[in-house]
This record gives sequence, structure tokens and C-alpha cells, in this order.
Amino acid sequence: YSFCTLLDRMALLILQISHALCAVQRPNMLFVLADDMGWGDVSYNKDYLQPAAGGANFIVNPPRTPNLDAVAGQKGTMRFDRFYSGSSVCSPTRSSVLSGRTPRRECIDNAEGCGQEPAWSCYDRLPFPAATYTVAQAAREKGYNTFFAGKWHLGDFWVKGESPTYAMKKWPSSNPGHHGFQEWHATEASAESSTPNCGCMPEWKNQGKGCITGTGEWVNDALTCTNYWRYETLPPPQACLDPNTTGRSCVANLTEKIEGDDSEYIVGLFDGFLQRNTDDTPWMAFLWLHTNHVPHYALPEWYHAYNDTMGNWAGNYLGTVSQMDHQIGVLQNMLAAKGLEDNTMWWFTADNGPHIDTGMGVRDGGQNSATNGLRQCKASLFEGGIRVPGFVRWPALIGDNFKQTNYTASTVDFLPTVLDILGMQYPSDWVVDGTSLLPLLNGSTPLQTHRTKPLGFGQSGQWAMLNSTPTATWKIVANPAKGQCPTMLPPFKEGEPGPFLFDLMNDPTESHDLCSEQADVCNEMKTMLMAFEASVKNSRVNESGCASPEAADTLSGTGVREGLQKGTRMTSANGCLGTIHVDGVELLSVGTCKNPTAGWEVSSFVNTYFGEGMCVVAPEDCAEDVPLRLVPCSEAAAPALLQYNKDTRLVESARCPKKCLADTRSSQVAQITTATVSLNHCSTYGLAFDVQQ
Repeated sequence: YSFCTLLDRMALLILQISHALCAVQRPNMLFVLADDMGWGDVSYNKDYLQPAAGGANFIVNPPRTPNLDAVAGQKGTMRFDRFYSGSSVCSPTRSSVLSGRTPRRECIDNAEGCGQEPAWSCYDRLPFPAATYTVAQAAREKGYNTFFAGKWHLGDFWVKGESPTYAMKKWPSSNPGHHGFQEWHATEASAESSTPNCGCMPEWKNQGKGCITGTGEWVNDALTCTNYWRYETLPPPQACLDPNTTGRSCVANLTEKIEGDDSEYIVGLFDGFLQRNTDDTPWMAFLWLHTNHVPHYALPEWYHAYNDTMGNWAGNYLGTVSQMDHQIGVLQNMLAAKGLEDNTMWWFTADNGPHIDTGMGVRDGGQNSATNGLRQCKASLFEGGIRVPGFVRWPALIGDNFKQTNYTASTVDFLPTVLDILGMQYPSDWVVDGTSLLPLLNGSTPLQTHRTKPLGFGQSGQWAMLNSTPTATWKIVANPAKGQCPTMLPPFKEGEPGPFLFDLMNDPTESHDLCSEQADVCNEMKTMLMAFEASVKNSRVNESGCASPEAADTLSGTGVREGLQKGTRMTSANGCLGTIHVDGVELLSVGTCKNPTAGWEVSSFVNTYFGEGMCVVAPEDCAEDVPLRLVPCSEAAAPALLQYNKDTRLVESARCPKKCLADTRSSQVAQITTATVSLNHCSTYGLAFDVQQ
């Protein structure tokens, strides 16, 4: 080409990009979040990883999702084939969408409790910090109207009088209105996919067609009452905007029965919001669906809508996903009919991977069918727990094209993208883990670009990090768990600490550990993981303020700096054991000496806790092959009493004395400094402690 021709082409490219950027002025923004949806739970995903994780082929058995297929493959849409939820369970991912940060920075370390329990009888102990800046607050600053409907799961809607955690003492309530949403209609936790509040009034069981309880038919029976809440008045009194003064009178619950599909109800609420939003004011709306979280019971017409690959009815798993998919079609048609589709940036994804137990049996095809062969499922940091469907639709910007990319994107990217679109900066020097996707969406960055900012994950003692380069997408996993799957797929076994290193470009099923073969990469990734966790700990205390700033006692003992060796004797300077840190990483928390109610007695570990809301449980029969387990306290029917054995210097279960705080990584705890102390058998890897009295 001549020099002039090149100049002309460059000028044309600049003009095209500038035209695209003009279209980003004040778009509407819509974030649709499905619940517990696997990478294989959309029929548009034909990337079947055969053989699957574990080495065997699986039965391809996706739900029918024609509307998601259409939207994800249309002109004006960018489909992300490597999209990640912020966590492998729900509440943390929801935090990541709001904050643009890994959820542990806000102390949203696990899923809130409650399940389908009524809000008035349950406590959500993980409030989203009022100090953390949210994407909804950013939108409000730019004059947007903001709306939320669906599953919240980030704190109590009003002050209920119980504040058992440090964060709850600061923020005893946390509802969408506290975090930037003007109008909201939400459940505190999970809800059934059909007739969700049918059990809230005795007469509702016999009203209309009745209720849905999983049989594929209407019945005159109901599940637990799960209801929607909202502000009592709009705008609410100032006291109702303060997490410390939001009383029961600030909120009201729904007094009408939801007769059918919960997703239809949520989309209907959004339609009402759009009808009231009659001027040209742009809006941001979050529709956080309950489907496909258990109990995901399908309406009869969807339960019997089709036969799956195995010849069975679609049932309560596939049928409910298809039921939700129908509302995706309603939603798109609604936007188009109102002339809003072209300049609405619409994100769709899921909060984590699949939970294949339907409550009425296991999903046909099993766990690999729900993930298209990815390893494990919900609550695991293997790919099946965090790699989920994802797309962004925005015809005004993306243009008359369908785009598809393997760029590593995540829910933490929503806030940075919105700030970029609105020409805003994050209002402080806090860490932001996400990155703007606007350059990808507007075409100024090629689709083949690799992510330059690593993605870190932490969940119930598991740790993982992804780091993309031009030639590989590296992932390191430490202390992996099987999650809410029935089986830990080979070659890995439960309790194996790792770390394990994978090249996801060449090994998407995480079947080949490369830590020995690629020792330099493995060590680099471990260092990155350590730095990530240290950064998270700083954020918890010095940014969001969700964790106590009270420092742990300084511990003395041989080998602490090099890595806490098996049998290392540790003593505290003043006779109290606080939080055990090794190389800056918290391994075990047992209260502090300065707080007698949470202190540690020499003879007993009654007050031991392993992170907010986590409890130790022992097997009922003290079986030799079953270690102590660390679970959310809501799942612990009888937490285990831990005691200090002065003779062995071990911390053991009072009922099962052969079960101890232990190190399962052969000879040392802290070589992988981001992994927590495990709970295992005393004889092999028990950790010895000394006590000064």
C-alpha cells in the first residue's frame, strides 16, 4: 500500500472507533444473573470436552435454551467462552458484581445461610460493607435510575437485633437500598423457581391452581415460605438508608401470591419499572434470578416440555432452565418493543457452576453433562465451579456483528467497565480486581487479546489463580474440593493439597498437573497467590473495614520463617493464642487475648473459629478414614468441641480424640502459605503446640 492509502485506512479506523465511542453515551445497563448454572447448561455451547474430566466420555444432555442461544449468537452480542463467576458459590459472586473486587475483600467468604427460610426468622451474617463503593452508586452519581429485583443474599434487610460477627456489629442490616438501588424487590436468600411464596399464607395452597413442589403437577401443598421484600415507601425516610437504623417498619413484604414462574415475576417487576421510567433518564437494572438454585421445581408445562437425551421428561432441572430461558425471550422482546434494545448494555452470566442435585434426584447425565466436561461443580475452584456461560449484548456499540472471544472475563469486570463507559474513576486508592471490557466491546482491542490482570479466587480453604499470557492461560489450585458434586474426579482425591498447575488452553479439563514440569511457572504462580492473599487481608482491615484491625500475637517457634514444620512448637508472648500467621498468611483463628469472651483457654478450644460462620464437625462414628470437616455453621448440626491435649500438645476433637488439627501436605503447612490448616488424623500430620501459662 502507498503511504497515503495507509493514512486513509488509519483515519477510517479512528473514525469507526470514534463513532462507536459516541454510542456509549449514557446507555441503559442490565445485569441478568442466573443461579447455579453450569457451562453445559445452555444449548448454544457445543464445546463438548470429550473425554471429560475424570477420563470418561459423558452423555451430552443440555437443557433447551432457544432464547439464550438466540441472544448469545445475534448480531450486536459478544459471547465470552471463558467467563468466570467471582466465586464458586453465590453470595461472594454477587459481591463481586457490585464491587469489582474479589469478594473476600468484603469478607463475603462464603454463601449466606438461610436457604428458603423466611426473612423474619433467619439471620444473614455476611453483610455487604456499607463502606464499599458499588456500581449502582456510580450510576446514581451520573443521574441513572437504579432498580433491583430477585435474589440479594448479601445481608439482612432490616436490623434484627443479632450481631454475632464483627461486620454485623458495624452493619446490622444490608439491603439493596443501602448500596445504590432506589427501587428494589428482593428475597434475602434463595427461593423456589415456581410459586416461591406459596407457603407464606395457609390459604394460598388452595388458591388458583395450588403450588409446585417438584412432582411435575399442581398440588395443594407448599414448601417453606420465601417472600419478596421492598421499601415500605419510596423514597424511604433517611433512617431507612442507614444500615444501623433500618428498622422493620422500613420494609414491607409481598402480600400477594406468585401464581407461577418466579423468573416471570422478576421480569414483570422490571416491566413495571420501565413503564414508570417514562422520561429519557437512563437506568441500571439488576435481575438476579433464583433459577437454577434448589428447589428448582418446574411448572407442569415445562416439566413435560420435551424428552431429554436419555428419553426422560425435561423434569425439574432441564425443565426449569428452559422455563427461565422463556423469560429471557420475553425480556428481549420487551426491550425491543420499548425501543430500548439497541442502546442497552445487557450482561448475562451465572453466579457459579451447577449443583446437580435437584432435590428430587440427580440431573440426567451427571456432573460432567452440566459442565460440558469441566472438572467438578458448584463450591469447587476447579473449572466446573467457576467457569460459566457469559455474554454482553449492546447493538449500538458492538454493531452489526456477532463476536466471540476466549478472552478471560469475569463478574469483577462489570464495575470497571461501567466506570469506563461513564468516564469515571474509582473514587479511592482501594484495590480493584476487575478490568474494563469496553476496549473489547468497541473493537479498539482485538478479540484475541489476553487478559493482563490475574484473577484470584478463595473459597472455604481452597485457593486458585488464573494468569493469561500470549501463549498460555495458567491456573494454579491449592486445597481443591469436590464441591457440591457426588464425586471427586480422578486423578485427584479429596484432601490432596497440591498446589496443582494447569495450562487451560491445552488442558481445559485440568487433568495434567504441570507443577513439576513447569516448576518456574508454578513457583511464580504460588508467589502471585501469596501476594493476592496478603492484599486481600489488607483490604479487609484497611479498605472495606469488614475485619477487625486487632493484630494477632507474635508467635515464636522454630521454622516459622522457612515454613511451619510439622511438630513446630509455638508459644505466644503473653500466654494467649491469637491468630496464627505464617509469612503473613492467616492459618488459624482462635480469638484474641484482648477479648476474654473470644479468648483461648489453656485447657480448651471451645471458642475456636475458622473464619466467620465456619464450624468444625466430627464424623458421628469417629471413623478412621473420615477427617474432621470445616463447614458453614448453618450446616453443622453439632459443632465439634476441640480441646488441647497437654500430653501430646495436639488440638483434638473431644469426642474423637484421634482427629486433630493437622497438616495434610506431608511435612509442612506454610510452604503453600495461602492454604489453611486442615482437620485430619493425629497420627500422621498432627500439629504440635506449646503453651505458656
